[in-house]
Amino acid sequence: MFRVRFTLLHNENQHFTVKTMKSKSTASMSTDLEDIIEPALTPEINGEKYLEVYPVNEPYAYIGIKASQPYTYQVCEVSLNSGEQELLKEIRAWLYEVINLDFASLNKPEDFLRKKIQEILREFGIRLSPLSLEKIMYYVARDLVGYGKLDPILRDKRVEDISADGAGIPVFVYHHKYGSLETNITYSQEELDSIIYKLAQRSGRHISIAKPLLDA
Repeated sequence: MFRVRFTLLHNENQHFTVKTMKSKSTASMSTDLEDIIEPALTPEINGEKYLEVYPVNEPYAYIGIKASQPYTYQVCEVSLNSGEQELLKEIRAWLYEVINLDFASLNKPEDFLRKKIQEILREFGIRLSPLSLEKIMYYVARDLVGYGKLDPILRDKRVEDISADGAGIPVFVYHHKYGSLETNITYSQEELDSIIYKLAQRSGRHISIAKPLLDA
């Protein structure tokens, strides 16, 4: 069961809150990173710094509860080198420009995107290793089909509440085991506007300055 509540404020701060209501029986099991089948796709995580590490989108994204004071919630995703980052920007820009459809209407949106990316690579004569292709495919699907930087948190069955109080302010989560935690995720104003409207659109509701409250 999933519930989302949004607030859009016409002032220096914008705020959205995402509340997730999930069965306690579905809580993720902690995983040893050494057990991952695809170690090259696994984020680099120093296990000594964390109380607990568990997957939310294996093998690409993990959550680490950092043993800081106070504890913090760290989203750990597979890393890209500088060349992969630049190529990802180009591919993402091209896809936004040429694709005009609702990915929710597709049965297998990831397969659709994979074909489009392979077409782009062939058209421009770009050769990628299977590893680089999988990493880029993860971020394209995360951003276009999923919810961008928020996607790993939304996949976390242990998170009951997500809140952001404005641009440049860390997102907070309420974790069923550790309580309220600051995350390593922040948004620019443009990113914050985008995720608020994306969440509202996908919930089938409308949000605006005139109607700043939304329950879905």
